[in-house]
Amino acid sequence: MYRGTLRSCGRDGHVIAEGAILSLMTSTEIRMARALLRWTQRDLAERALINRRTVVNIESGKHIPNSSTLESIRRAFEAAGIEFAETGTSGPKIVTRR
Repeated sequence: MYRGTLRSCGRDGHVIAEGAILSLMTSTEIRMARALLRWTQRDLAERALINRRTVVNIESGKHIPNSSTLESIRRAFEAAGIEFAETGTSGPKIVTRR
């Protein structure tokens, strides 16, 4: 899991941070994490302190979120027991803390 400063986000779901490309949450992973928590898009928006329309647009691929929005979403999920971990494979990297 990346905890440094994010510099920019690309359409491929990766960010560039100090010269390294690091995986971030994809729209599918966000939807999957919401489903695990049984959260609506409104629930996520309220907990991440972002607009519900932003969640809708991120999940549908209509919007590329900036690093602060992704960080807010990540913090909301982590507070609820969800973490996004690097697995070295292409696919969801969702880990629940119980």
